[in-house]
Amino acid sequence: LVFHAGTVDRRLRVHDSDSGAVLASYELPAGLHAGPITYRIKKDGPQYLVVAPGGHIGLGSRQGDYVIAYRLASGRR
Repeated sequence: LVFHAGTVDRRLRVHDSDSGAVLASYELPAGLHAGPITYRIKKDGPQYLVVAPGGHIGLGSRQGDYVIAYRLASGRR
């Protein structure tokens, strides 16, 4: 997966890394201009993606003070 933000429409997009297809898109409350992080609490536990939309006055994006965590699907069937 590839996570993409930093656009003027305040959306976080999830792309398939092989095809580039958009798999999901989430509206954000403010501009996201920093990279996301991922983590796991346990080695075999769920993976989380965390973003911090804060906007940027110099770029003219909506400002805010947010931290948002998404739980990623395991892909196991």
